[in-house]
Amino acid sequence: MLRENRLRHIAENAQIVPRRPLSFPQFAALVYVSSVPFDGLDVGGRSLPFLLGLVYLSLSFIERLSSRQPAQGPGLRQTLPSFIFLFLCSVSYFWSVDPELTLARVVTLATVLVTSWFLSGDIIHLEDKVPMAFLAGTVLASAFVLLAPAASDSRRTANGNANDVAMAIVMGLGCALYLLLKGRRRNKIVAVASLPLLLTAGIATGSRTAVFGAAGIVLVVTFVAIGQRRWGQLAGVISAILVLILVVDSLPKALIPERLSSIGEALQSGNLSNRTIIWDAILERGWDMVGVGAGASPSYLGGQLGFSTVAHNVFLGVLLETGALGLMVFGWLLARLALDARNSRFSSLILFLAPAVAAGSLALTLEARRMLWLVIALSWSQIYADRREARL
Repeated sequence: MLRENRLRHIAENAQIVPRRPLSFPQFAALVYVSSVPFDGLDVGGRSLPFLLGLVYLSLSFIERLSSRQPAQGPGLRQTLPSFIFLFLCSVSYFWSVDPELTLARVVTLATVLVTSWFLSGDIIHLEDKVPMAFLAGTVLASAFVLLAPAASDSRRTANGNANDVAMAIVMGLGCALYLLLKGRRRNKIVAVASLPLLLTAGIATGSRTAVFGAAGIVLVVTFVAIGQRRWGQLAGVISAILVLILVVDSLPKALIPERLSSIGEALQSGNLSNRTIIWDAILERGWDMVGVGAGASPSYLGGQLGFSTVAHNVFLGVLLETGALGLMVFGWLLARLALDARNSRFSSLILFLAPAVAAGSLALTLEARRMLWLVIALSWSQIYADRREARL
């Protein structure tokens, strides 16, 4: 009886805190996040995320001016490596082997940096909505992949390069598994329902890099569940994996590119789809301080190898384009990112996305891609929140 009276007293005096509705900048931020998997989709000469990012930046800037509040975003200590890297890319225009490509790279890099700065402040209180928004974008991209006609090598893509689309889908897989372990019940249902589509589309892209990224995410999920002793969730994840294996086994062979069955051969041969040829050309050039110019690797490698290509490795690409100085600054940027991620409101989500970003960094060119800079924005979010709460 005493316990019932106490519970009744608590219920009568409890204050229900209403959920704050999304502001226009927050809604635009989520729309932008959902568009990141379509980075490369051409819309009038510009990518879809670029156009939606401009809309988002405009709304966020107007909101901050009208509210007359202190600028929301990470501090100089967190962003200094990024701005120095942008400065090095900008000045490389003067010695670039292809100034037009360098100018395009600088514009892209400046855009994603500024967008990430604003985004980190607007998504602070959207811990559940951000992974849902990205998952929604990857589900839509996956549908585009499956509806697209197969290329001559049986690979499919929603927009641009199949490997980039595959990495976005793998990051979507990370968001789905994060929601499955950490999200609310309705989010878990959405996450489970999205897994077969994401897996099928990821396979249809034929990206072997994505396979390693997905395997890394599964390992992270397993270790997190074991470390937190969430045996029921671990059993659920294992069951989901087994179901997905059955789904893969039942897929039509027309959806599975032959190159996925040659992963072992590619590793044994050491060729890695001609990537080692590209990397050898970069290493043979040697180390200098300034490089060939930001974004100019296709021109330089085209002259060396006879075909235009990118570095297919973030670190070698940065070394080739901005030299040893740029590589050191970029390493500083990543070290700062790792430190910030530990204190981020999205630290758990970043842990689920990290294997995909790591795999992509070793085999793709991500330094100016919105997928990487979205993770950077996530790592910056808690930094601003701590500073604001300290002022209050």
